[in-house]
Amino acid sequence: NSLSAHILEQSSIGYSFDIFNVINKEDESSKWYALEIDLFEKYQSDTVYEVTHGFVEFDERFFLLSQKWLNDSEIKKLTMTPDTDENDRIAWYESLKHREDYYIKGILADDVPIGAVGIKHINRVSGTGEYWGYIGEKSYIGKGIGKEMMAAMYATAYALGLNRLTLKVADFNIRACRLYEKQGFVETAREDHVIVMEKILNV
Repeated sequence: NSLSAHILEQSSIGYSFDIFNVINKEDESSKWYALEIDLFEKYQSDTVYEVTHGFVEFDERFFLLSQKWLNDSEIKKLTMTPDTDENDRIAWYESLKHREDYYIKGILADDVPIGAVGIKHINRVSGTGEYWGYIGEKSYIGKGIGKEMMAAMYATAYALGLNRLTLKVADFNIRACRLYEKQGFVETAREDHVIVMEKILNV
């Protein structure tokens, strides 16, 4: 959900989304829907709500882990991550709280931080944004989490009023290319080893 804390113990305001995919039995076409649930006010509760699987605040723990993940030679190549110095990375992390063009979440699985996902270059006027995401803990790759990541970002795009998502992927990242194609992304451009893809959202 949208709340920054894993445990809801104080008064806070936020919202969450239930997302589901409806498939037409006749032509097998599908359409994603998102149900927004607003939490207007939540006071201290007798119940502790702890998130062990899902998408949570990209806090300092995820930031430090992301530096380890993206310095792994294989992940760095697949994500096309450029070389950056520590000061630039810290400045980027500190800028997140003020930016409206960048959405980011940490990914938890079995209460273990495993990666990050988000939308960048958000433009609410044109209704566009660029999807990105990666799993840094390699033991969780190939377990269907990529589909969950994309479904969560469709719901986020819906909430932001976006109608089109783009992404960039290395042409040698076959697993990711296949996933994006199955999700309805189509190639719109190609330069060197980088494929640009686009998906029109039903919002």
